[in-house]
Amino acid sequence: MTPGFSDMQLFLSKGDVTCMTPTMKRAKSHGWGHCVCPDAGEPMLLPWFLDNGAFMAYRDGLPFPDDDFMGALEMAKTHAEPPEFVVVPDSVGNRPETLEMAAYWFPRLEGLPLYFAAQDEMTIKDYDLLASYGAAGVFIGGTLEWKFSNGESICRWARSNSLKVHIGRIGSYKTITWAKYI
Repeated sequence: MTPGFSDMQLFLSKGDVTCMTPTMKRAKSHGWGHCVCPDAGEPMLLPWFLDNGAFMAYRDGLPFPDDDFMGALEMAKTHAEPPEFVVVPDSVGNRPETLEMAAYWFPRLEGLPLYFAAQDEMTIKDYDLLASYGAAGVFIGGTLEWKFSNGESICRWARSNSLKVHIGRIGSYKTITWAKYI
């Protein structure tokens, strides 16, 4: 294990998990988990969390995958190992739509540990509102530029509110090191 990273949990995404015997062995030996997207089926590593699939849909120019997400939720609720958390549906880089989606989805996702997605242009007032819905943590999403400019202040806010943090799409050593020290 890398010195100083013992309190940090890494999760591999679909592409990382599907094409690898060596990577899977390394992941298991380090205790890394699996980021399960709605179209990925069962988790291949434990621990795991359920992503909502918003980024992949955004990247592919598609709408939010409601039906796939609902199917994945059913799997999460009945899986022998429950997810570490579920990312509440959001809209990548879109503050107003993310707030609207959170207000809709939070009441429908009771019984699971929920992380709201922080997106571009969000403020402390927005985080307070989303936390009031019963969030267990914050998933730092948004564009990379925004994430790197605001990640540290979001982490400070989360710690002061006893919430956990997950930072999405930081798959290089440089960005993982950045995340560790904020």
